[in-house]
Amino acid sequence: MVYIVAEKLYGSDKVATSNGTVWRDDKGIIRYSVRDGAVEKLENAKEMIAAIKNLTGDAKHSTLIDIRKLKSTDKETRDYYASDEVRDAANGGACAILVSSPVTSMIGNMFIRVNKPSYPVKMFYSELKAVEWLKEIDE
Repeated sequence: MVYIVAEKLYGSDKVATSNGTVWRDDKGIIRYSVRDGAVEKLENAKEMIAAIKNLTGDAKHSTLIDIRKLKSTDKETRDYYASDEVRDAANGGACAILVSSPVTSMIGNMFIRVNKPSYPVKMFYSELKAVEWLKEIDE
């Protein structure tokens, strides 16, 4: 797994991965923003989870995954994201998925309905509503 500490943002590390960027925002939410046209494969998913673990250690955290620019993903990757390994990496935190198009909405819906992750996950078109939901879940 390869990841690089790229720069500081909101007083926390910002980590560049092969398919996007991971950082902790000023509300304490871990964010992952997928780069434009990314094709998410299992190796990319594992790299992203390793980057998140690097930022959070064993602390419980919620995650906002921005897949608005995602081109595609495969079943193996969706299965991994729904796995106990990913649930354990969040230490009980929730996940909001930010979508913006029929393609990303289909990817998000397929993940939630078919893979049925064992942690709280919900899809949003509004970043503000996603953040509000994560804060509500964390209370």
